[in-house]
Amino acid sequence: MNLDSSKKTREKEPLADLLRQAVQLIHAHGSGFADLEGQLDGLQERLATGRFHLAVLGQFKRGKSTLLNALLGNNILPSSVVPLTAIPTFVQWGPQLKVRVLFKNKAPEEKTSSEDLAGLREYLTGFVAEERNPGNRLEVEQVELEFPARLLKQGVSLIDTPGIGSTFEHNTEATLNFLPQCDAALFLVSPDPPITAIEVDFLKEVRAKVPRLFFVFNKIDYLSAADLEQSVAFLKKVLSEKAGLKDEPQIFCVSALAGLQAKKAGNAADWQKSGMEQIESHLINFLANNKQRALEEAIARKSRAVLLDALMRLQLGIESLKMPLERLEEKRRLLEEKLESARYQRTMEGDMLEGDKRRAIEQLEERAEALRKEAFGQISEIIHNYILLNNQLDEKLIQQELRKTIPAFFEHAFGEMSRAFEKETNLLLKAHQKRCEELVQRIRKDAAEIFEIPYVPVEQIDILELPKNPHWVTHHWNDSFGLPPEGFFDFLLPHSLRQRRVLKRVDAQIDALVVQNVENVRWSTLQILNDAFRIFAQSIDNKLAEAVAATKNAIDAAHQKRRERSEMVAEELQRMESLKVGLSAISDELQSLCSSMAGKER
Repeated sequence: MNLDSSKKTREKEPLADLLRQAVQLIHAHGSGFADLEGQLDGLQERLATGRFHLAVLGQFKRGKSTLLNALLGNNILPSSVVPLTAIPTFVQWGPQLKVRVLFKNKAPEEKTSSEDLAGLREYLTGFVAEERNPGNRLEVEQVELEFPARLLKQGVSLIDTPGIGSTFEHNTEATLNFLPQCDAALFLVSPDPPITAIEVDFLKEVRAKVPRLFFVFNKIDYLSAADLEQSVAFLKKVLSEKAGLKDEPQIFCVSALAGLQAKKAGNAADWQKSGMEQIESHLINFLANNKQRALEEAIARKSRAVLLDALMRLQLGIESLKMPLERLEEKRRLLEEKLESARYQRTMEGDMLEGDKRRAIEQLEERAEALRKEAFGQISEIIHNYILLNNQLDEKLIQQELRKTIPAFFEHAFGEMSRAFEKETNLLLKAHQKRCEELVQRIRKDAAEIFEIPYVPVEQIDILELPKNPHWVTHHWNDSFGLPPEGFFDFLLPHSLRQRRVLKRVDAQIDALVVQNVENVRWSTLQILNDAFRIFAQSIDNKLAEAVAATKNAIDAAHQKRRERSEMVAEELQRMESLKVGLSAISDELQSLCSSMAGKER
């Protein structure tokens, strides 16, 4: 096979081209390398489908929908509606405009596609606008759009989050819990009014959850040059002094409306004048120079690790075919003893992992009990203050206050607890992962020593698998049982006594609601823990099984050929030597590519 592609192709897609060559070589070799071919196929797909997930955040009336429409190049998303339903919208590239609506209540999803943009926008409004779907009575969970926009084709997926500005406070918490799934966020502000204290508090939370923030100052067409300069200076001051940004942030000043009009008219000069050309180019360049480069470097290193694994298997097979049969059988017995020892160590590691899981669950139970006490104390204090400060004994109004307070508290509690356990679990599992990797390397090293071939340690590289479409989770918090009705004579009691009776009934309800919602948090977190440990244990078992198979199968195959088809040994040796030369050349090129990428990063 010719390993050299054209210079033009190599310059355009060096990594993709090398991966294709490697897959073709291994596939041509036939059986024995199917698992490695599968790994390389997966890396090819990961390279081709890697997306940059960009969340768009902003308070109502900041111009989020218009900004998104400008980036998309057409008036697709509904605007000038109050987004009280807080429904997230996911936008990614597709050859034509398609809409997909998902529901919370397990109702069948709805799909539609058309070239009639106005008709599809009207269709979309029926799901995301408060005036058409009040209180989200349709129980829409999220909306997904596909559209052939230039920015989206570069690998960017736009996510319009509910963010702040909703009448439901827990929607802000739901947004914060979702943001860690994203690569970056656009934080949108405008001069009407300047950035508010609510936005600053929200931004402080966002900074801890999103790896990269871009700031957009919209509606600059409403300001004179002097006012714009003053407004941007004020914004920078607030971001530095109130939001805690140490470095001076880059702020893109735009008129999203003017940009949208320019894009629709095909007016490049006005598009640039609107400021939208700068932000679009910046996002594309950031994707190409940062996100995509990091992804390509990781895939190149992982691909080389796969090829080094293949080369070791080949060398084991070659040496097995060359040595006398009696000596080969002796070395197989020695290797089996080493593998049996490795299996025993894996059993011991499994027992340790199970012990750590039990301790994590015990900690969860302790935190759930602490959360129950904290929740009752805080929610009871809020409701008591509401009753006392407002002299409020109307229990229907008290119920409404509970419906606002409980979801906000528990959405925040769930986010805090799940993130804390995720961080602690990752640290815990990293120690187990390190021991597993040492065990895998030990298997490879033992095989190399027994068969007297050079040992090349393979770096264990885990590529962060970004979700192809980050998932928005909507929780259902219990916020009302319905207070028992007041007795007939309650109205005849003195106000202070009646108030105490109301407070007592309210506390009983709060306690019951807290127990239910803490159980929801505990159960959800328990599922996260169980899934993490289960998936990790399965991954460890798979890695060990692969390591055993990688060393044992090549030797067993050579042994079989030696015993049954000795006349074909020379032909098999030649084929394996040829594959070794080809894979070695690709491995060297991947190493060179990795070094080049690392040099550019520095």
